[in-house]
Amino acid sequence: MSTEFKGLTAVVTGAGSGIGLSVARMLSESGAKVFGLDLNQGEMGSSATFISCDVSDPAKVAAAFSEISKATDVIDVLANNAGVGAIGP
Repeated sequence: MSTEFKGLTAVVTGAGSGIGLSVARMLSESGAKVFGLDLNQGEMGSSATFISCDVSDPAKVAAAFSEISKATDVIDVLANNAGVGAIGP
């Protein structure tokens, strides 16, 4: 297991599933302290500290980062992953 991110703090949006979940797990397995923002905890389990957040609402984002600031003064990594893809009209 890599320790490339040991001692770093990471925030991953959309961490409850899909790519965000994979990123959160990889960062955690590589030593980072991970905060996972999503509408639902999903499967992040012990890989990240879940913080409920709707990233389309600026007030909710501010509240989430206020909560993160209680645990750390520094964010070393931000994986801005949350979103919904749509194809067609």
